[in-house]
Amino acid sequence: MGVNVNRNDAIGGLLVLLFSMLTVGLSLKMPLGTFRAAGPGLFPLCLGILLAMLSSIFTFGTMMRLHRDGKGGGKPLEIAGSAMPVIGFMAVIAFAAGFLEQLGYAPTAFIVVMALLQLLGWSYWRRNLAISLAASAVSHFIFVTWLQIPFPKGWLGL
Repeated sequence: MGVNVNRNDAIGGLLVLLFSMLTVGLSLKMPLGTFRAAGPGLFPLCLGILLAMLSSIFTFGTMMRLHRDGKGGGKPLEIAGSAMPVIGFMAVIAFAAGFLEQLGYAPTAFIVVMALLQLLGWSYWRRNLAISLAASAVSHFIFVTWLQIPFPKGWLGL
């Protein structure tokens, strides 16, 4: 049973790799702290490194399968299939980074989860609202209330 791959899978993997390298680069501009007293740049740095490793493995494996199957050349480059969700994911993350200070942590987390559920194709609005509210509330409780991490409150004060 073989895995069906195409050039768009490799393009999506490369886009995620570029995004992870950007995340690592930007997180290094923030104070890192230590693992016991983490600064604001430590968590994005760790996630960026993990994402870079996983996307490198995925992209390398995809390129090897394309080369082995002989599907590497001849087709025009197009953005379709697996590349569009990657672009949507990057747009959601860019939105979160751009509006976290203004909106605050809880509303931004709600919008991010809601948008990602829509990108994943979950089309039931009530279920998505419930999941987004629950994820936002639980993550706010864990990070802000329990761990007392100082996230931006935004103009709503949440």
